[in-house]
Amino acid sequence: MRLLVAIDPTDAESGDDEPTWIERARSHDWNVKWSADPEEVAGLRRQWEPTFILCPDSGPMIEACRPLGSEVAEGPHPLVILLVDAYSPAAIDAVVEHGADTLLERPIRFDPLCRLIQQEQRILTKHGPGRESRLSLPVIIGESPAIREIFETVSMAAPSDATTLITGESGTGKELVARAIHRLSPRRDRPFVAVNCGAIPENLIESELFGHEKGAFTDATSRRKGRFEVADTGTLFLDEVGELHPQMQVKLLRVLQEQRFERVGGTEPISVDVRMIAATNQHITGSGKLESMRSDLFYRLNVLRIEAPPLRDRKSDIRRLWNHFVEEAADLEARSELETNPDVLPLLLRYQWPGNVRELENVARHAVALSSGGTLTTDCLPHYLTVAADQTVGQDFDLVGRSLETIEREAILQTCEATSSVKEASELLGVSERKIYYRLKQYRQDDGPAEESVEPSDSKEADSAAMEPETESMGMPAARAKPVLLLAEDDDDLRWALGSYLAESFDVVSVADGDSLIRRARAVQPDIILTDIRMPGRNPMESLRNDVSETPIVFFSGHWNEKRRKQAEAAGASAFLDKPLDIDNLEDVLKDAADGKNNH
Repeated sequence: MRLLVAIDPTDAESGDDEPTWIERARSHDWNVKWSADPEEVAGLRRQWEPTFILCPDSGPMIEACRPLGSEVAEGPHPLVILLVDAYSPAAIDAVVEHGADTLLERPIRFDPLCRLIQQEQRILTKHGPGRESRLSLPVIIGESPAIREIFETVSMAAPSDATTLITGESGTGKELVARAIHRLSPRRDRPFVAVNCGAIPENLIESELFGHEKGAFTDATSRRKGRFEVADTGTLFLDEVGELHPQMQVKLLRVLQEQRFERVGGTEPISVDVRMIAATNQHITGSGKLESMRSDLFYRLNVLRIEAPPLRDRKSDIRRLWNHFVEEAADLEARSELETNPDVLPLLLRYQWPGNVRELENVARHAVALSSGGTLTTDCLPHYLTVAADQTVGQDFDLVGRSLETIEREAILQTCEATSSVKEASELLGVSERKIYYRLKQYRQDDGPAEESVEPSDSKEADSAAMEPETESMGMPAARAKPVLLLAEDDDDLRWALGSYLAESFDVVSVADGDSLIRRARAVQPDIILTDIRMPGRNPMESLRNDVSETPIVFFSGHWNEKRRKQAEAAGASAFLDKPLDIDNLEDVLKDAADGKNNH
């Protein structure tokens, strides 16, 4: 097995030393070559013909690792494993965007990599190259914490062959989750076969699953393969598996245990290699099983469990989902691009969506079909939705229609008031404790002591919050303007939270990628720069040294090593900070760096 490792220069452990996990790989008889030079990687890609390629998800390495056109068309081709900082919807989208096959979380750890490659090799050795072309990912829209958790679980479960049970209400997208698991698994180029057990009559379900021989029953005029045979070497998805008759459940249990069955009317055993994914919208009892299912079958299916969240628990995704479905419906109707009136979204947010995402999709199609102009208004929505939404006003959704800042403020303050700790409030709101601390501190500054109903549980946070530097005294303006801080961080929540926290002491200019960082540094001439060492686009440690040689730079990272520290020092770093950032220390470090420039 030949493994080509394309290493981002910032990922190297120290100098030009070989990463330590490669030593373990070679002890497993892996033939490993690695390089941090894109041109060298591209040459090895063409000449060495690796079996697997590890590739970072940003920078020039992507082009060097993309599958060659002849490989995609003719196959087989090296399997490209994309390295990402964290499992997320964006990371999974990047698999298709960059022409990769699957993904792995960095920093590279040998054991997860070994499991992934062993699964891929097993499928490749047993069944040969895939019969089908590369598959696109199913469309799963959302960035809410609930959806991020789904994608993390999907990414971790995909390399396994373990039977998986997806639970959730009707319309929550259980089949899309199953397809995402298949797409990221070693079986991605094999069949994905979906069966809705609740839609097939009881007297036909056995033939549908296992096939039948000619003459097995009155209408059996020829031999027919069942879904298990069609799904051989791939994935079989049984939707609404709880609807199966008890007798059929016994037969399904046997197939899961033995991976073997007979066609209806036949006696010859047929062996298959199928990964089973099942789904149900039925409630799982407190004892941990389905009331309509045999306990032995349930436990056999419930090796891995994924809970698809209802739409009412991920309302932050509604706007994105709505825009997607409207665009799809407009395409089907051959309509020009449609806009949505601002009055529509509050109604969508108030509604409880018992039919979940599927109901939202149908409402979008309804609205597009009834629209006469270029804008969707509340008149285009179904009457039942507007009535039901209006009934919630003054109850759970009295904040709908107000500004986002007001909604956020009231949500945080009311939740903190109703709970016993910031930790509990953060769990209910689905945000970090640190983010709540930032906002509570801002609210205290805006409104004075009256808002100080919830104090951070950490005494250091409390002391930091109480020690507010004054910019005015007795009505007189501050002696000088606040220093300008250029903040670079690609995580939206962290960038927003840091910017809000630091705005008291600095004039904050925020950017989300390396290219914008360089442009803004030239234009703004900041007093200090605070940046993550890893950013989309240009590498800050490579780019800043020539552009802002006089500006103090504070770098932060979750993965410091000796080489990165040397690179940061060469780039003119004033300080190195670890993630998660120590808020008690951050402001002092920045002020010291800025004062150092002013006193220079």
